[in-house]
Amino acid sequence: MKRVFTFIGLLLIMAFAASAKDSSIGLNFRRKTPQGNPTHVERAPMHLPIDVYYDDATRQFEVISDGEIDAQVYLCDENGATLDYAPCLNSTLTVPDGFTGVAVIIIDADNWEGRGETVI
Repeated sequence: MKRVFTFIGLLLIMAFAASAKDSSIGLNFRRKTPQGNPTHVERAPMHLPIDVYYDDATRQFEVISDGEIDAQVYLCDENGATLDYAPCLNSTLTVPDGFTGVAVIIIDADNWEGRGETVI
């Protein structure tokens, strides 16, 4: 019985240690379609080498890409108002002081768009 409690204690310690690191934000990518083309169907999700991390201590989002992708990055609130902007990937976006709520990351390229959100 002691071993079970020790094991549970170790799991809890590891869970708290893992939550202190940056949290990864999941992104959903989709192709942009021309207006008036309702027959276009996405058969499989896009996978791009882009990662977004949020650091709660510094209130910053870090957008990392290992490829040469030309895209703009927007940090918006849930109503679509822009909070911060970066003209390229591999950048850091800062959440304004006093902001709480849902933050939306939008990565906008010529023919695709990626979106992810988290609660701050």
